[in-house]
Amino acid sequence: MEGVQAVPDIKRNIKVSAVIDDYKELKRIVGLVPKGITCEFTRAYGRFLSLLYIEVDVDVLSALTQFWNSNIRCFEFSQFDAVPTLEEYTTMMDCPIMDKVGVYLYKEQHVEISKVIGPLNIPEDCLKKCLAKDDNNQVRGLKRNMLEKHLDMLVKMRNWAAFKKTLLLIIFGVVLFPRGKTEIDRAAMDAYFQFVENKACPIPAVLAETLRTVDVCRNKKKQGNLQCCLQLLYVWIITHCYVRRHMDVSAPIALVDFHKIPVKKMTVLEWKEEFAKLESEKFFWVCPWYKPKDIIIGCGSFHHVPLMGTRGCISYTPIVALRQLRQVQVKPLKEQLGGYNFAYTVGNALETNLVKRSWKHVHRKKIEGTGTPRPTVTPEYTEWREARDVQIYVPKERMPTTKDLADMTIRIEELTALVHQLQLENEAKDFKISNLEYESHKKDQKIQNQTEKINELEEDYRKCYKMSKRPRSDGGTSSATKFQEEIRDLNMLIKKNSDEKSRLESVCRSLRDENRRLETSSQEMKKELESKINQMEITVGLTRMAEIRRDTDLRAKQQQIDALEKEIQVYEENFEKLQNCH
Repeated sequence: MEGVQAVPDIKRNIKVSAVIDDYKELKRIVGLVPKGITCEFTRAYGRFLSLLYIEVDVDVLSALTQFWNSNIRCFEFSQFDAVPTLEEYTTMMDCPIMDKVGVYLYKEQHVEISKVIGPLNIPEDCLKKCLAKDDNNQVRGLKRNMLEKHLDMLVKMRNWAAFKKTLLLIIFGVVLFPRGKTEIDRAAMDAYFQFVENKACPIPAVLAETLRTVDVCRNKKKQGNLQCCLQLLYVWIITHCYVRRHMDVSAPIALVDFHKIPVKKMTVLEWKEEFAKLESEKFFWVCPWYKPKDIIIGCGSFHHVPLMGTRGCISYTPIVALRQLRQVQVKPLKEQLGGYNFAYTVGNALETNLVKRSWKHVHRKKIEGTGTPRPTVTPEYTEWREARDVQIYVPKERMPTTKDLADMTIRIEELTALVHQLQLENEAKDFKISNLEYESHKKDQKIQNQTEKINELEEDYRKCYKMSKRPRSDGGTSSATKFQEEIRDLNMLIKKNSDEKSRLESVCRSLRDENRRLETSSQEMKKELESKINQMEITVGLTRMAEIRRDTDLRAKQQQIDALEKEIQVYEENFEKLQNCH
């Protein structure tokens, strides 16, 4: 296959950890600052403050790391490839790469501490307390807690110039280039100084450290530790997966409007399964806040983009992420893939200088059209990707523990009791319905009897009416009036019984509906119970099979031990015979 080979042995279950910081004290201090000052900070530097309020789910990034392909430098999902791009990161941070000032470049040694702390207005008596030193008494960084105390003092003094620079330094050290929770190291200070003094964009360095730490974690044998700007990587993947219909504003701001995207709480295993099922059609290729004018596709003589981080260099390949940049995805050339990936050492000085010189000649491609993006791929790209034989992640089945079996047994007992209770309620409802039907039948009989009596009274009334027309000699009143009153009373009684019958029928209907609902619930409970029982039987069967295998292995090993002991005994006897002969 032309180009790049697929990773031969993809490890899909590397345990990845990360240091999560809630920045509680830092956010408290920022909360004391007038809004006008924080707005000035954002206008001057970018949306660095917004990173403090992004809550990262490490399980998402731990699962995502399993899909990294070191050869192609991208996340390799079952149907497509994706990678964070410079343009997406700079848009999120509102920190563009400008040609005249360039980007952060490692200059073989870090900036002097005095140049960093000079503009911070740290009192001389506190300066020594701020320095963090190694075992050789060399300054390796600044203590975070002391800088935060100084930041709090600057707020009280309303020294906003020093406040903004101190705040930015802390963010560089604990958010953009973290190396633990307690210190801002020399590498982070170096990137900070170039940004403040020369406006050198730190975003390529942020992306470089992100890709390098993901690559390191991906190739660890057991466990890796993500040491990078977790917030940007988290916002990037969640936005691409779930932003659809959740950022409906006309001009969304990536970090400010991110909270509108709902994110489910899942385990690492569940997130692995979620990423494994990602479909190209459902992946939101172009983020709603991404409005590019051009994209960086290369530097100097490189066909890819070599990124200089604070501790090492890695080549990133935007050619595999063209759909994210509103472009048609084409097949990458062989020379556009791979590239550098090294830490800064004396042995890599030549490569380091080549990368630095390449950033003097950045190759950009202008984006044509600003309408609705239609991410597509060429047939050549599809053929190239299919030929890579991408390995699809399949989660390993976990053997049930004793606690799992106990929990399942308790659940089965609860379901059995609930089914029994529903059966009792069903029987009680049936009995009540039978009684009501009997009462309704009695009412029907009574109504029928009263109707027959009315008919007889009406017949007598007609006879009496005829007789009332004849002259009476006794001067008595007609009996027709009495018949009319009796008929009226009977009609009222019939209406009353009819109403009662209607009420009973309504109650019967309600009870029948309730009975049907109980029957449905009972059937569902029975099905769930049967499913749990079957699952438990399978689980118990698997456990027993595993125990049988273990017992068989133990017996085989014991037989081997017995055979070896016999051989040892024979050797010892022969050795004794030889000794006796001598």
